[in-house]
Amino acid sequence: MERFSRAGLTFDVHDSGPRDGPVVVLLHGFPQFNDSWDAVAARLTAAGLRCVAPNQRGYSPGARPEGRRAYRMSELVEDIDALIDATGAGRVHLVAHDWGAAAAWQYAAAHPERLASFNPLAVPHGAAFLRALVSSRQFFRSYYMYLFQLPAVPERLLVGGDGTQWRRLSTLLQTTHQSKERADRDAKAMADSGALHYAINWYRGIPL
Repeated sequence: MERFSRAGLTFDVHDSGPRDGPVVVLLHGFPQFNDSWDAVAARLTAAGLRCVAPNQRGYSPGARPEGRRAYRMSELVEDIDALIDATGAGRVHLVAHDWGAAAAWQYAAAHPERLASFNPLAVPHGAAFLRALVSSRQFFRSYYMYLFQLPAVPERLLVGGDGTQWRRLSTLLQTTHQSKERADRDAKAMADSGALHYAINWYRGIPL
């Protein structure tokens, strides 16, 4: 499978491993694409599993609706469901990182019967995150989420008005202990593909 469709949108997919193997769905976070899973997928497919890693809403060129309402959590959950339908598997192993994990938590709550296992990385359950906002320093650590509510400003700060200043985004990624090589790769890909605006819309959809 190279792509799947839902509600007029087309999502690119990297599908590897034996077609008859147990299915592992890999959901990337911000600001990365599905190639962030390449090393993980290689090890899983070597063990006989089929790995399906989509470029999610806003990241796939054919799935970039305008407006923050299109990035509500309910839409992200339905995207995951459509992907699992497209695999043909009754149940899957769901592995997700960052924003992918936030959406996957909601999917697991709505459709537990479709999951053989669930492995969220770096992001806790939404209720735990909300508690942390008022009981720890998480409120201040999440400053960028408030900044990302502004129109146009985050994009200009991170990659510049013409997308040529992507090293600013790379520098930010390196503060999360990502290697310079991988940070440069992801930052440049976000700028060159034009995906950054739509990826930030995931944050703009939070109030909805």
